[in-house]
Amino acid sequence: QSWLHNSDVKVRLLVQACTERGGGDPIPGLIEMLRGEDLIMAVTAAQALGDIAPNLEDETRRGEIVQALLARLAEYPALEQQSSLSMREAQLSLQPCAAEAMGRIADPAAFDGLRAALRDQSPAVRRKAAWALMRIGDPRCVPDLAPLLDDADADVRGTVFEILKLFHTEEAVAALEAWRDRLKAEVGEL
Repeated sequence: QSWLHNSDVKVRLLVQACTERGGGDPIPGLIEMLRGEDLIMAVTAAQALGDIAPNLEDETRRGEIVQALLARLAEYPALEQQSSLSMREAQLSLQPCAAEAMGRIADPAAFDGLRAALRDQSPAVRRKAAWALMRIGDPRCVPDLAPLLDDADADVRGTVFEILKLFHTEEAVAALEAWRDRLKAEVGEL
């Protein structure tokens, strides 16, 4: 019960309420909250599911959680037109939170959805998706990560740089060397 150790009291209270409502099983209630329209509750549910799923032995249930998180991650462009600033802020918080939860779960089923999230307009989503792909550990993500070495956001660039150093593949090494060469050329032009 890793959620008991979550530092966020909202996560602990939500899991407790869903556990009581679900007859001892918080997962259905948390997935319902994640899918709901209350984006602040959805963020909290994503955090809770990210705490619970890594310890699940039932792969089917873990898969349900991953699919629900992927669905929230993928719907970002459709919700981009939110008029309420607080809803917009919650949505911006939900996508990175969903990507981070998938990284904690590290389920290979999230691989394709996370690769797609690397092209998201939000730097926080790109950074968390890169981190989640690193946690999954599949080197097939290297070609998707390499272009982010030139991302407009410094945090994304730094995260991807550190991640690519962990992949000891020829492609990762080549991407890092090419980036270093581009950087040297840019510095030389100054």
